[in-house]
Amino acid sequence: MLLLHWMASEYHQNLMYLTINIKDPQSLDTVFNLPYEIVNSDVERTGRLSNNTTISLQGNIDIKRNDGMTGTIKLEWRLNELLLKMVITRIQ
Repeated sequence: MLLLHWMASEYHQNLMYLTINIKDPQSLDTVFNLPYEIVNSDVERTGRLSNNTTISLQGNIDIKRNDGMTGTIKLEWRLNELLLKMVITRIQ
């Protein structure tokens, strides 16, 4: 899965933001089997996109890449679709 490769710095090292439509609920099993930390609902992470705009996300969980980058993930419903949103930041 993409997130496993991202965590191992094998692919998508320059990824700053990601949105995935979750069509198969079993895909969530893979996400929740990753090592993660629960994030307080008031914690907001802000990432910078390649066009220099910023994007903020109040996350549910953090996953860590092996080089110290953090992916903050939020799951949310939009109409009938479950979306996984992730913003990548370096947390000091």
